[in-house]
Amino acid sequence: MVWEPGEEAWEAKLAVLRSYRRATGHLTPRQDAVWGDPAGTGSVPIGQQLANLRRKDGLGKDSYRAAKEAAQLTAIDADGDCPWPLDWQRHYRVLADLSDADGHLPHIAPGIIFEGDAVGTWRSRQQEHDSWAKLLPEPVPRGAVVDVLVDDETVPIKLGVWLSNTMSRRDKLPPEQLAALAGLGLEWAA
Repeated sequence: MVWEPGEEAWEAKLAVLRSYRRATGHLTPRQDAVWGDPAGTGSVPIGQQLANLRRKDGLGKDSYRAAKEAAQLTAIDADGDCPWPLDWQRHYRVLADLSDADGHLPHIAPGIIFEGDAVGTWRSRQQEHDSWAKLLPEPVPRGAVVDVLVDDETVPIKLGVWLSNTMSRRDKLPPEQLAALAGLGLEWAA
């Protein structure tokens, strides 16, 4: 076995992340969060470290190693790299941990703050009917490809790229194209 300093540093990071997850029930700390190193070497800026890992190429450019490390992070917390905002996930996990075995949550009034997060305000906002109406449909991922039948031939269309490009050029589109897009339900074209 060959000693690899990068592997050793990664294993040390994983130990800190596991420790945080065991103690808090989630792996979505605030960006300014610090956590005690289980090896006893001081505090670790865990929030900043996780923010860096979640960035594009945050796990490195070596795709094999990045996939392996992503799987290790997912094993610690499957919801730690969720597509929705991390603040939402953190608030949800904190309140889920406070609920009883039947899933009932005690009243937490707006203004209650837990570890810097306004969980009371967040909870009351989630229960407002208006907030449910504001939810957007799931966005089309930029890498989405859709097969379209053209003249009896299947043609792959990069829908996500097309949609992104069309949105960025909407000021230059003729009114009839904007109307057609709005007719398809794309509100930004209306």
